[in-house]
Amino acid sequence: MTPFISIPQAMQAWRTRSLKRISVAFVSPWFVLTAALFASVTLVHAQNPMLLRWDKAAPFPEPEEELYGVEAGGKMYVIGGFSENGKAAPAMVYEWDPAADKWTKKKSIPVPVHHQAQTKYNGKIYVFGGCQRPLSGPGMGGWEPVDNSWEYDPRADAWRALAPMPGKRCAAVAEEVGGKIYVIGGAAIMENSGETALFGNRPARALGTTTPLDGATPFREGRISDPNGSLSDFILTYATTNRPAEVTSDAQGAVTAFVAPYRPQGSRSNYAIGSAQVVESGVDAETGMVWGRWGGGVATISSGSSTTQLDLHQRSLHYIFAGTQSGPVALPLTGTAIYDVIGSTHPTDAAGHVGNLNTATLDANFTSRTVNASVNIGINGQTWNGVANNMPIYRDMYFGAFTGSPIPGTSNPAPLILGCTPGCGGGAAGSFDGFFTGRNGQRAGLMYNMGGNQGAVAFQQRGPGG
Repeated sequence: MTPFISIPQAMQAWRTRSLKRISVAFVSPWFVLTAALFASVTLVHAQNPMLLRWDKAAPFPEPEEELYGVEAGGKMYVIGGFSENGKAAPAMVYEWDPAADKWTKKKSIPVPVHHQAQTKYNGKIYVFGGCQRPLSGPGMGGWEPVDNSWEYDPRADAWRALAPMPGKRCAAVAEEVGGKIYVIGGAAIMENSGETALFGNRPARALGTTTPLDGATPFREGRISDPNGSLSDFILTYATTNRPAEVTSDAQGAVTAFVAPYRPQGSRSNYAIGSAQVVESGVDAETGMVWGRWGGGVATISSGSSTTQLDLHQRSLHYIFAGTQSGPVALPLTGTAIYDVIGSTHPTDAAGHVGNLNTATLDANFTSRTVNASVNIGINGQTWNGVANNMPIYRDMYFGAFTGSPIPGTSNPAPLILGCTPGCGGGAAGSFDGFFTGRNGQRAGLMYNMGGNQGAVAFQQRGPGG
């Protein structure tokens, strides 16, 4: 465990009168750093435990609260921050050099969270989970747990995405033991509550589980369509990261059961094909990527004691899963790539219509960390076209776009543009939700929803690397 010392009683009394938050952690065997954070000023003290004396250090550069400290390479890194309602968490990173008594601002956590878990291992810092502050939608005003895992290299001032945790959690703790990192405890959304965020006046789930992070732990990334139209904001499909055993396939590779979110049952619901059938499926023999569609019966979705009968006589459930992968995707740092379609499902709507995928394109700019994609389908006498350019690649693996605006009055930097002939009607909504897979992104999967017409597309990188 990271060692802590008790603050002298004089400091303790001063804290209860004046301090907003205190962060304490070892920087070296000789110094302990504590930052006192006020509304308008920051005070920093360092203690030499050998002399039992506090010395004033350089002020912390920004007033903030809920900051966590961790030592790496003989320097202190203060990470996180809470900010205030109506603003995203600052996710700041500051480095304190005890030799120079100097603070240096570093790159922020790529996805802004507060109350994250963090620890160090082999000179690097690892950050897990935490909560985002939704600025719109049903979770506005609450804390939304995430499953992000990050590795920060202080020497390179660079963040790298790791395999997501099996579940979303906030306010956990992390420690390294025997070459593995254990994420312990935390808070999560109450199962079957229908909530998307944590609120102080509503039930929440206190976790007693311990999740070890092992860089070699295999996982399968997946995307699932929204057959009942339960999702109404932003990305209109479900994303899941599963252990290989949580995705069940038959002898031909068609998926018959998996774990994924389902509103309102919770973030880890068990899907089973039931009396429905895999009406179409495909397999990429080289990587194990699979895609397919359920229909023609009733599937089941269960979580805890709750079970939903999913009628798929008129609707379909589409899926696409990456093959089993150990370790995160490491996309090239520079260059571009074009991806070709290697498989897809037929697009379907909620009224029993089945269409055709006319074209789909995907290309990546690894230098700018963006993706361009397009999908063109024909269904029920209409042709739908969706285009999304400059979608940011985040966590070195994911990309997505949606119609509309994320927050009323603000712009959508990489929107999905929908069009259809002879006419879509007013206010057609949709989204693209995709991922890269393979050690260097040799494959990609995309789930689309365009005006309720949904389907999956599998891509292969063109050229020798694919």
